[in-house]
Amino acid sequence: MAKTVDKFLGRDCELSSTGLDARGGPIPPWDVTCAVLREIDAAFEPHGTRSWSRPGFEQRRAWGASSTDTLRSWAPNGQCFYSDMSHVEVCTAETKDPRTFAAQSLATLYVAETARRRAEERAGDGREYALSTSNVDPLDPGVAWGSHVNVSVSSALWELLFVEHGRPAVLGFVSTAMAALIPFFGAGYLLPLRDGSVTYGLSARAHHVTRIATLSTTEAFRRGLLNSRREAHADGQERLHLIGFDYGVLSSALLGSMLQCVLAAAEEGFCHLNAYEPVRALHAWSLGFDLESGTSKGTARMVDGRALSLADYVRELTETLSDMVHAGLIEERVAPGAGELLPLVVELAEACAGRDLERCARHLDWAAKGLTLLDLVSSEGLALSDPELRLADHDFCNTNPERGAFWALWEAGVIDPLVTRADVEACLVDGPADSRGFARGRLVQRFGASITELDWGHVELRRSDDRWAPRVRVLLPRPGSLTRPLAEGPLAGCHDVADLEAWLRSSPDAESDETDPLLDVHRELAGDSRT
Repeated sequence: MAKTVDKFLGRDCELSSTGLDARGGPIPPWDVTCAVLREIDAAFEPHGTRSWSRPGFEQRRAWGASSTDTLRSWAPNGQCFYSDMSHVEVCTAETKDPRTFAAQSLATLYVAETARRRAEERAGDGREYALSTSNVDPLDPGVAWGSHVNVSVSSALWELLFVEHGRPAVLGFVSTAMAALIPFFGAGYLLPLRDGSVTYGLSARAHHVTRIATLSTTEAFRRGLLNSRREAHADGQERLHLIGFDYGVLSSALLGSMLQCVLAAAEEGFCHLNAYEPVRALHAWSLGFDLESGTSKGTARMVDGRALSLADYVRELTETLSDMVHAGLIEERVAPGAGELLPLVVELAEACAGRDLERCARHLDWAAKGLTLLDLVSSEGLALSDPELRLADHDFCNTNPERGAFWALWEAGVIDPLVTRADVEACLVDGPADSRGFARGRLVQRFGASITELDWGHVELRRSDDRWAPRVRVLLPRPGSLTRPLAEGPLAGCHDVADLEAWLRSSPDAESDETDPLLDVHRELAGDSRT
């Protein structure tokens, strides 16, 4: 296969978006979402910056909740926020650093919470809005929204997984690794059963994964361990779109590092540690955990005949990947900090095998939530199936610190997402230093009034007030384009679009082209596909 590519990480989450009016009646999610998205700029006001979005918010709102991607704001820190399926969706900027990935994940919730509070204040009529990363319905497990992780992979690996199938053992390894990482880094969920009881699943959304690979991302109970949507958003590489992971923010850094190493190993042709039935393994590992005893009873059969628990599999996988890191087969440029982070995953797998939930809860979302629920059972005399426990489950990572137990646990030092609050605050100022997210954010900060079009891989700006005059397009064709070392100084010296264009022409590190609205008139027209 082709040379292993640098493993840039990103993720998004459709937040649970609910509300109650002053009389306690429900507010439709679409109305909540519109109110919150209107206030995205509030999070950036302390830094003197604003996000960029297309003009005409009310017109785009009128197109309604049927749009699957609308009301998008591109933030001055490289992130973006929009509505998908009537929910507030948050999306991080790209980065290779797993700790920055973790800080980015939390920063999106800071932005969403600031916007939520401002939306309530603006309404001023006693209504309450609620946002949560727990995006599976607490009563109906058939209702689940999206939470996705994206990782850069080589075109050769992507073709091998979804097109050629020339090395099925590599597909088996990747799908088995995902079947283990989805529950091990899951958010936890009180899964309602048909008989009225509940069971605690390590993953909140594993029950929707019933295929090795699918194209659909929204079909209930027919989602894949791998997703074949081919939208690279980059030149010379592909974006592997993983749709089975929860938006667990406690374990983000560890998850990011493991994904980088697993996929780098696959690009090297690694094809061991394969489950006989990866989807069955996922369900056995996620549902085979008994919360009250801390015992994991679920095992999965490997193609070599062994039956492995989740802890045993993750430990063996991680030790194997660590050996590859130390041997130089997985390079630092591909998986930064893996030599430091992977041993911690081994420790957590051993703690899981030893039923040490308190040790697991330090860095794993499902364990921290599980202990919180058990504490309520003990202190309040509740059962796991009681409505109060269902709400506590759903609210564990509510963006409002007064409701989400996650924030109090972090403040008390009980849990550790491997980043500090200062790290998260820094993500509100600029995009990641190691990716094009930095330049994209800085262009929004400095030239927002001149931007006419923006996407992951380009920023288009008008040269004048003439709507129909040719425009300059800053190209960001790779996740590593115009990183902070390359772009910070030159962009600081650009006072207008003319200065920017002069730098683009003279710099060997920058790429640009020209667009002509008279040749692409359709891009200037109204319509809900241009949201």
